[in-house]
Amino acid sequence: MRHDTSDQVSHLVLTPGAFDRGDAVLHPSLGIAASRSSKDFRRTVLELGLASEADSSVCRWLFGAATSRAQLLPDGWRAIHVALIHCAVGMSRCAALALVSSVVGIAAGLSSLIAIAAGGLLFSAAILVHELGHVLAYRALAPADSPGIMVTCGIRCHLVRKTLTPKADLAVALAGPVAPAIAGAFLIPFAAWVPLVLWAWAALALSHAVCAALPFGDGETIRDSWHRARGGRRG
Repeated sequence: MRHDTSDQVSHLVLTPGAFDRGDAVLHPSLGIAASRSSKDFRRTVLELGLASEADSSVCRWLFGAATSRAQLLPDGWRAIHVALIHCAVGMSRCAALALVSSVVGIAAGLSSLIAIAAGGLLFSAAILVHELGHVLAYRALAPADSPGIMVTCGIRCHLVRKTLTPKADLAVALAGPVAPAIAGAFLIPFAAWVPLVLWAWAALALSHAVCAALPFGDGETIRDSWHRARGGRRG
């Protein structure tokens, strides 16, 4: 049964390299597609990074739902700073709220509000480091011209990429969850000055590492890559 998708694709802008074939939206270089026969066609198109929502007005930024945006990453290492900027822009509303809360907390002498604002900034930074870990590993292990798309929707970010060899896929999948822990090592010399920040970051790093054991997201990719590397054997 074919579902009417005319309303589902309104206000979407196709990502470079993607095209509408009529019955589906595809990105041949990445080998991904979203079929128009699916009830979740619009959501699939956005999650795969095949298109972005066009409505990025200030009014929506302030009061509406987060906008799903896709960025085709350039070849080579320049992909890292492009991904950094794209994710940072996607998280800008959360960061702005945290900064405003910290200013209000300082002005009003509310230490609890300052702590909540700082926690929000650290939480966003950990997500940013997590995704940059994926991008860094992907660019290190995949051919320099391998396509990739960074998708953001508020503080939610993920990398859409080509499938690599099982071991390379495993390394790329693991790079995200362990990246916050590696970044946290650079905070150790400052532990005497910002002990609470260090402990908060350690907790966030642990939570990201736990993601590797979950049955979805990075955890699912890690298990699938592990089984592929073992020749499909399970157990």
